[in-house]
Amino acid sequence: IYDSLKVMTAAATPDGRRAVLAEICEAFGEGPGVVVFKRAYEDTGIIDRASTIFDAIIEVQHRTSTGGGDHFAKPGANDRIWNSLEKHCLADPANFAEYYGNAIIALANEAWLGPSYQMTAQVNRVNPGGSAQSAHRDYH
Repeated sequence: IYDSLKVMTAAATPDGRRAVLAEICEAFGEGPGVVVFKRAYEDTGIIDRASTIFDAIIEVQHRTSTGGGDHFAKPGANDRIWNSLEKHCLADPANFAEYYGNAIIALANEAWLGPSYQMTAQVNRVNPGGSAQSAHRDYH
């Protein structure tokens, strides 16, 4: 469990950054496989706004019978936003930039995937009675 401010302070120099990246990578690969960053978002309203945007996209998909559903539960049990990255950006470019432009998330991604990683996102909401997908990693 890390304090985000302390992590970013430690990563402010080239040597410090290498040390932070190495520690996060070790936690993912050799340690618990998960890391927690306290206060990764100073303004948690960014997350709330993104949730509102995703809810609105799902509501439109329901209303227009679009979206395709997920492939882990019976049709209609869960909600899925395919290509949520683009849909989020088109719905609210400023929130998209704040949500995905988080320095802590970028640092954790770089630690595990390297400096040339690419981001993708799909929203998969498991509703009451729906089946959750099995935990897995998608490597493309």
